[in-house]
Amino acid sequence: MSPRSLSSDPSSRDSSPGRELAPAVAAPPRSPIAIPRPGKKFGFTLRAIRVYLGDSDVYSVHHVVWHVEEGGPAQEAGLCAGDLITHVNGEPVHGLVHTEVVELILKSGTKVLVTTTPLENTSIRLGPARRRSARAKMARRNRRGGTGSGHERRRSALFRHLARQASLLHTSRSLTSLSRSLSSSDSLPASPTHARARDTATAQFDWQDPLGLEGLLSAEERLLRDTTRKYCQERLLPRVLQANRHEVFDREIVTELGELGLLGPTIQGYGCAGTTSVGYGLVTRELERVDSSYRSVLSVQSSLVMYPIWAYGTPAQRERFLPRLARGEIVGCFGLTEPNHGSDPGRMETRARHNPSASTYTLRGSKTWITNSPIADLCVVWAKCEEDGRVRGFLVERGTPGLSTPKIEGKFSLRASTTGMILMDDVEVPEENLLPNAEGLAGPFGCLTQARYGIAWGALGAAEACLETVRQYVLDRKQFGGPLARNQLVQKKLADMVTEITLGLHACLRLGRLKDEGRAAPEMVSMLKRNSCGKALGIARDARDMLGGNGICDEFHVIRHLMNLEAVNTYEGTHDIHALILGRAITGIQAFAPAKGT
Repeated sequence: MSPRSLSSDPSSRDSSPGRELAPAVAAPPRSPIAIPRPGKKFGFTLRAIRVYLGDSDVYSVHHVVWHVEEGGPAQEAGLCAGDLITHVNGEPVHGLVHTEVVELILKSGTKVLVTTTPLENTSIRLGPARRRSARAKMARRNRRGGTGSGHERRRSALFRHLARQASLLHTSRSLTSLSRSLSSSDSLPASPTHARARDTATAQFDWQDPLGLEGLLSAEERLLRDTTRKYCQERLLPRVLQANRHEVFDREIVTELGELGLLGPTIQGYGCAGTTSVGYGLVTRELERVDSSYRSVLSVQSSLVMYPIWAYGTPAQRERFLPRLARGEIVGCFGLTEPNHGSDPGRMETRARHNPSASTYTLRGSKTWITNSPIADLCVVWAKCEEDGRVRGFLVERGTPGLSTPKIEGKFSLRASTTGMILMDDVEVPEENLLPNAEGLAGPFGCLTQARYGIAWGALGAAEACLETVRQYVLDRKQFGGPLARNQLVQKKLADMVTEITLGLHACLRLGRLKDEGRAAPEMVSMLKRNSCGKALGIARDARDMLGGNGICDEFHVIRHLMNLEAVNTYEGTHDIHALILGRAITGIQAFAPAKGT
């Protein structure tokens, strides 16, 4: 958002007590001042001021010379109180945290070069100092006493990021383009919410984005989201009704996703987009806004096929498979669940026997409820090795003798994708198709964590679609002399929907940032997969009920989302299994299986 320029019209100025905006007159910077340091100090102190840019919550941090020691080296060099520092030793300080400017000065050795501009000739003036209450003074002392400096260091990276964003809004290095200024007595900027409290009367509530998720996304993430949304609404939505009615999947969709760079989007290289985890989540959200089937296809290809090859495979395996998977030239599937072992994969019956003389493995067993298996060119199959009982991953290619992938017919959920089995009758797999860097259940569980993260975002996309549909319906539908939307129960349900979706999306955003920082524990993913799916399913049920008889017609889409979410709430770990994962983390007690001896 571009900042509003200041005007000399008094009506446009901030009239808050203690602050004054001067006309927007730019002042040229002075020549650099060389200040010697004969002792421990240069003889001047700084004060930070915070400046908000227009209606944005982005602020920039500037610094002003607050006090010049009489007779000190700074005064003798010509530094004046009330000057704004623009450069230290030739480096711009616009947007830096107060302590970082101080560090630049102190690192200068015996002489610092400071470039200033007169503050009184810019668009900012400091107002009179405020008298602090005893409580404020104590709070300030506490901040300085111990936690303040650490707090400042922890937030400095954030401030640098905000400053970089703020610099994009500047048309010059001067302060004439700034629309509002705030004086400060501390080196740390106050929170934007506190400083802008007087503007709450003009704040608007956006029911589609109540807490400003949009402003927390990078430009790249927004572009990726918008591109995906355009494709989904223009290319997928027109196909989904017929696909769902006739239980068919269009193989070309995988190719289209590949052309857009949406397959394996978080992987670096190999023709993949290399976006953030949040970017990936936004993609799954837009796909599932149309249908969970399409998001499921992308999740399997990206998180359950490409990810294990990238994370557990050899360089040769990555070069051989990842580029083609990224382009959508080949389709993959993930084989873990078995007919007799769903939530308990540790007891899987599929076996792999090593044949050293032939440099192969022989696989025997079956997998079920496998998304994409009927059309898959490559199956990532998990089996127990007979030699050591360890679970290992194998890349089984279409056309291998003994391999078959029959389709499961008659689904009433995820009908727009294809689901089947993987049947292996002494399937010979070469040693080079073994994933060497995965042993035990940590391998497949690592893949599932990736997929569950995408589901947490995606399920909320389906919930958003239900909310948008039912909101418009209750506004248009007239009963008892007025729209359904005027009824208290209807409004209460809408409020609940908006609240749950908003909280869920912001939780997903936070998890995505933690994931990119390497600080996302699997239990965090379990929490949000469970929450998103459960809340989305409840929203779909309420929306279907609010649509009345029309709620069971697929042209309103809600019943389709409801049926899909029943499966999404079950696969990749059921609602209750994720509760037990969280319970184990909370109590330290395993509750998945009965205690030994019972």
